Amino acid sequence: DSSFRRVLVFDVSAPTLASGMAATGVLGQVDFTSSVQATSQARFNGPQGLAYDSAQNRLFVSDTGSNRVLTFKVASITNGQDAGAVIGQSDFVSSFTGSGATRLFRPEGLAFDPAANRLFVVDRENNRVMVFNVATDVNGADAGAVFGASTFTVGAGIPLQQTFVKPYGATVDPARRRLYVSDSNGARIMMFDISNPTNGQAALNVVGQPEFESNFWGVSSQLMISPRGLALDPSGARLYAADYGNNRVLLFDVG
Repeated sequence: DSSFRRVLVFDVSAPTLASGMAATGVLGQVDFTSSVQATSQARFNGPQGLAYDSAQNRLFVSDTGSNRVLTFKVASITNGQDAGAVIGQSDFVSSFTGSGATRLFRPEGLAFDPAANRLFVVDRENNRVMVFNVATDVNGADAGAVFGASTFTVGAGIPLQQTFVKPYGATVDPARRRLYVSDSNGARIMMFDISNPTNGQAALNVVGQPEFESNFWGVSSQLMISPRGLALDPSGARLYAADYGNNRVLLFDVG
């Protein structure tokens, strides 16, 4: 709930799911009526993306306005609880931008790979995706690899097979070892092999464009405008893409 600087928790198990249901917990605020903005261990500054690690009961939240990702232990949830670790900053009170292996600039989408304990962070303003080993929680950890740039620098910001143009969302297919990234201003979705991530590696395929160097925008079964959120069904065969600029969600067969 970005504008109110919080993450709401809902019990959606049947038969409790109902329209207009109340949240059961909140992160980022001490109660359901506060909206304090801060860069601290328990506060947010415009949270955006989420990813969940079911094995360790961890929720990753991209705190976009503070240029960081916070990690919460959520086996049980207390309103306003502290984060357990931070990525992108060395401590819980800093919000520096940067382009090295330990810095982020307005991170958006997140995707967790349970098979390798890797967290993929879409580092939007740096035109890259950072790959972190999160087997253990370490404040200010170094990224192990980066997509979109050959080194830990700012990506080129042009549509090529190895580069992004303001990427936004991501999702992982752990069984097929794939990462999908919505390259928002490139009006496309890029697919990567994540068996062994390496700096600047080329995408395997592209959805939304006839080739990697194209940048067509449109409304059809093949074109998009500013794709954002992505989700895979459990089989990995269907990819759902929020085609933001066209006010729709597209379904692609990627089996």
